[in-house]
Amino acid sequence: MIEENNAANGETSQEKAKQFEDAMQLINELFLEEAPAEEIKDNLYHINKDEDDTFQFINFLVDKEWYGIAIIKVKEIIKVPQITYLPSSPSFIAGICNLRGNILTVINTKRIFGLSDTPITTDSRVVVVDSGKITLGFLVDAVSEVVELPKSAIDDPLVTLEGEKGEYIIGEAKLEDKLVAVLDIDKLIYSQCVLSSPD
Repeated sequence: MIEENNAANGETSQEKAKQFEDAMQLINELFLEEAPAEEIKDNLYHINKDEDDTFQFINFLVDKEWYGIAIIKVKEIIKVPQITYLPSSPSFIAGICNLRGNILTVINTKRIFGLSDTPITTDSRVVVVDSGKITLGFLVDAVSEVVELPKSAIDDPLVTLEGEKGEYIIGEAKLEDKLVAVLDIDKLIYSQCVLSSPD
């Protein structure tokens, strides 16, 4: 009877099943699966040295190492709020906090890079990053400044970086007395957090 009614409306059960299948595939692409490599490569965050313009980023300290995130990805920088630990959560998640009525997941940036935990200080900050699909906070030891450099001044990552740490770095910037590793924050989020494919 149902198939007869669908047929009368010009829609078969096979067509409805195909529509459902297409809808589920779209949901998986948007929320569950890793972002396609082409999407990451074409993202404005990436550094195209062929373009004659500048690259703006915020640099911050994690342990004794300096990192940078493209300014277009940074939503805000806040003092470290009260963070609630989540039992059974992955080791790189510090916990969650309340950000003006919204729940924000806070990432322990040190653990992502295999560094030892150190106490939170008055200089510690949470860098709130918006990937376009999710907003996360990254716990860092200090935030220094906003830097603007010609894209041609961003060097390729050092080949000495090993393992996953090297995968998240897309360039190196020399700033007077320090070397800043520019992070591909999208790739870091997609590989470490909620946008990875389910098992």
